[in-house]
Amino acid sequence: MTDSRESEHAPGETELGSDLPSADLPSADLPSADSLSEQHASILQFESRAWGHAGVKDEAIRVELGLTSARYYQLLNAAIESPAAVKHDPMLVRRLRRIRDGRARGISAGAEPEDL
Repeated sequence: MTDSRESEHAPGETELGSDLPSADLPSADLPSADSLSEQHASILQFESRAWGHAGVKDEAIRVELGLTSARYYQLLNAAIESPAAVKHDPMLVRRLRRIRDGRARGISAGAEPEDL
């Protein structure tokens, strides 16, 4: 019996996005804590670049990675939770975690999104 999830891809999603872990996949499909998947490494490398403004980055996400912005940020958040990501680029991962956690605290405190 073939799992139908294997053949489903978001429109425009490339091979890069097709082999990433998602919430509905068994944990056996996730990279081990000691190894960073190629996709997560690519996303971290992409995130380490300096961006002039969000529009440029969003376009690069679509063109270079073949992902929607929403999917990119889902994968980025999964990547920065990996102990292997900390080993790969500790300063970047810690900075991204601080930014994410600061936004989460602001939202839970009732801050308006434009204030973040």
